[in-house]
Amino acid sequence: MENNQLQQLTQQLQEAQKAQKELQTQLEKATTKLASLNEKKMNIEQADNDMKNQIEWQKIKMEDANKKRELDLIENRNKLEAAQLVDNNTSNDEILDRKY
Repeated sequence: MENNQLQQLTQQLQEAQKAQKELQTQLEKATTKLASLNEKKMNIEQADNDMKNQIEWQKIKMEDANKKRELDLIENRNKLEAAQLVDNNTSNDEILDRKY
């Protein structure tokens, strides 16, 4: 009887150890998968930040180009108005206050 109980306990211990190994394997797989997903998430976040920075840089470049064009227009208007003042034609001496 005692021998029978010992065999049963030994069998239960072996089954528990087998279940523990299976759970350990599942845990290792889940940990590996989690690490992989975290790496992918970080890569996506980095790509998102890179895109946002690129968009912001393009906005800054476009604003700068627009301001330069606006300054060129103002400069050309000023040159034209200066030429009108010295062209001996009094009918075009009035300077119009227009924004471009």
